[in-house]
Amino acid sequence: MSVNFPEEPYDQEIVTDDASGRVWRWEKDQTRWALIRQYYIPVPGPTGVIGPQGLVGPPGPQGIQGTIGSTGNTGPSGFGINLKGEVDDKDDLDDASGLTPNDAWWVKGTTEGVDGSLSIVSQDRTWVHGVEIRGPQGLQGEPGIGEPGEPGEDGEDGYANCEITSFAPAQGPKGKLWIDNLNRIYVTTGLR
Repeated sequence: MSVNFPEEPYDQEIVTDDASGRVWRWEKDQTRWALIRQYYIPVPGPTGVIGPQGLVGPPGPQGIQGTIGSTGNTGPSGFGINLKGEVDDKDDLDDASGLTPNDAWWVKGTTEGVDGSLSIVSQDRTWVHGVEIRGPQGLQGEPGIGEPGEPGEDGEDGYANCEITSFAPAQGPKGKLWIDNLNRIYVTTGLR
């Protein structure tokens, strides 16, 4: 783009080229346009390489504690279960893929360390075993009403069908007698 210089300039008249940033001044005594200022429009250079990552700085001071947030909304109600029956062991249950989610069976045997629990069909139609449904232990009840009864009369001596076996002398006061769960009779000899 050309610059339009005046045909009859006055002394010290200024002409500027906005496109290039150059400025001329008319010098009458020398009858010429003198270039008095020249700006170069910078051309962006190529992007430099990324420098190495700096070292990790020390931890900053702990900020002040924020305010406690508001209580969240109440969640949706939990799902119910449909008790369908009972089985002796979880291995007695069929494949759950064709069953309805939330159907449940009471498993009477021990399942995953729990004696008596539920096996429930999950939403993706697989078994969830060992679900307990017992609540927390209740409070102890109040003592019953009534007076202690009178002691009963002594009963007659009983007879036991026992097997007498040999064994090491039992310890304890001499003359005490007891029977174990295999109907063996033990008599203390007073020996220690």
